[in-house]
Amino acid sequence: MSPGDTIGEALAAPSSRPGRALLTALGTVLGVGLFVLTLGLTASTNAQNNKDFNALISTEVDVSAGTQVASAISRPEALARARRLRGLTAIGPLLEPPEGTAKVSHYPVRPGDAFAAGQISVLAANPGTLGVIAPKLTRGRPFNANQESRHAHVALIGAAAANILGMRNARLPWSVSIDGAPFLVEGVIGHTSRHAEALLSVVVPYATATTIPSIFGHESPTVIAATRLGYTSAVAAALPAALYPQEPTQVTAAGLPEPTLLRQQINGNLTTLFVLLAGVGMIVGVVGITNSAVVSVMERISEIGVRRALGARKSQIALQFLLENLAIGTIGGILGVCLGVTALAAVTAAKQWTPVLPLWVIIVAPIAGSLTGLIAGVYPAIRAANADPVHALAR
Repeated sequence: MSPGDTIGEALAAPSSRPGRALLTALGTVLGVGLFVLTLGLTASTNAQNNKDFNALISTEVDVSAGTQVASAISRPEALARARRLRGLTAIGPLLEPPEGTAKVSHYPVRPGDAFAAGQISVLAANPGTLGVIAPKLTRGRPFNANQESRHAHVALIGAAAANILGMRNARLPWSVSIDGAPFLVEGVIGHTSRHAEALLSVVVPYATATTIPSIFGHESPTVIAATRLGYTSAVAAALPAALYPQEPTQVTAAGLPEPTLLRQQINGNLTTLFVLLAGVGMIVGVVGITNSAVVSVMERISEIGVRRALGARKSQIALQFLLENLAIGTIGGILGVCLGVTALAAVTAAKQWTPVLPLWVIIVAPIAGSLTGLIAGVYPAIRAANADPVHALAR
């Protein structure tokens, strides 16, 4: 057999048995598809994590000051000056009573409500503060500036807090008691972009909270602000002068520290997990092709005997079967890339993410399929080459 004959026979075998060739390639298709999907998900997940970190952590500024200055920087006129800063999207005061002082329960109190007392916290915020927290309401509506100016006893409640009170699915409005004072719940918070503690809290209007010293005492409020991406440092530098121009040094404004190590650890863990999954997929491909190739050798033992009887050497028989599996692995690799890209597009579309797939994956994946077929074909090729032509012809 000349080299051309060996290559021709190797390529002719899969085309003469397309059904078996596809079944043999199925393991490689799934393995390479999983390889592409997992590495694509790794890149897409890391990109989404980076986007979430950038959007939520590096776009908030917290402002603190002494007791007397804190009340001044939370006044409407001070906040109005701050809103003129370029890059600032929302700003408002946030007040929380001393820990353990506010007792929250259903209003009127029911048997068993004492269990909830102390588990639910209270936050005071104005509409500007809600703009920073960015709550997503599952039901109802947020309170507005008109209700705050009238010191209305209205509130929002986090989904976890409502669940503790056994009212998560109750029809709105209903009332809660904060140290005996009734507040009408107008909305349930199901998710927040910032300050997840609101999910376990009752949020009341800031102006209303200032009229109830028995609940909020003389705690100093903090001011929180949200910025556009990239404006955090500039806004933090300008806020003290905007909020308290008399003596800006009495005010401290700073963005939240970026958890670089946490981000790297999350991305590293995800990458390791997905790469392991990709490796498992490739092993599945190798095992699948090997099993199918061994069965193919057993079925074609008579053909091998005829070729040996006509003068084919062991090396030519081995090379023929190696090339067959190489061709099948290459076909499986190409189909696996198509399957993996399609699956990645479907998953990212369902999650509303931006699909990210490194170019090298598209290049390496078919090569990985070819190597899978080549590696898987070694044992069947050796077995075919060592077949005894006499016994093969006898069969």
